[in-house]
Amino acid sequence: MKHVRLFRGIALGAVIALLVGLLPASVLAAGTPTTTALSLTTGATPSAYGDSLTFTATVTDGATGNVDFKDGLTVLGTAPLDGLSPNTATLTVPKLNAGDHPSITAIYAGDTTFDTSTSSALDQFVNQAAITVTAVTDTKVYDGTTSSSVVPMITLGTLVGAETATWTQTFDTKNVGTGKTLTPTGTVSDGNGGANYAVTFVHVTTGTVTAAPLTVSFAAANKVYDGTTVATIASCSVSGVIGTDVVTCDHTSATATFD
Repeated sequence: MKHVRLFRGIALGAVIALLVGLLPASVLAAGTPTTTALSLTTGATPSAYGDSLTFTATVTDGATGNVDFKDGLTVLGTAPLDGLSPNTATLTVPKLNAGDHPSITAIYAGDTTFDTSTSSALDQFVNQAAITVTAVTDTKVYDGTTSSSVVPMITLGTLVGAETATWTQTFDTKNVGTGKTLTPTGTVSDGNGGANYAVTFVHVTTGTVTAAPLTVSFAAANKVYDGTTVATIASCSVSGVIGTDVVTCDHTSATATFD
């Protein structure tokens, strides 16, 4: 009977070992459940593009490790838990693109004792940054185009950080005149197709286009000496004509003299 009991004990241990080998690690060594809460601790809702925002995740006391902060599927950054009570991890985001961010979450990664957990989604709306771009007075010599070499200026608001913009302006018509309208346009390079900015363009009516100079040349016909200085114009030509403009020279009513 003693031999039988020993056999049965060995058989039972083998069965237990087999079952343990088949069970998932999560069942064999279940961790302590945790909760994660997310809040905006610095910044406003809604905020403006370019505003710095600070998010704080609060995780069950005693948990250690890191918290991932996400905007939908995009990781905003990772921060460690401070180990205090309350147990928090903090991430400061320099800026979020303009628009609605309805699914900002904090995900605790877990450790050897505590399970992972995810916060409820936080909704953060970001307004566009408002700027005003105004045309600048320009005076140019007629060149057959409406282009202006002067660059418009931002007269209200600023670009965020090191972002850049390309501004240009044009005259309303190519023709000579004063009090001409100059209209600005352009785009911002912000990594979001310019959508982070609400741009107001302001025109001015202080443009001037002056006449381009022309040179007219005449050719006199040869003549037999007749005791006078009277000359007959045989032909004339014009230089300095811009582009495809057409300027004709009619010398039928012109007079000329020999020196």
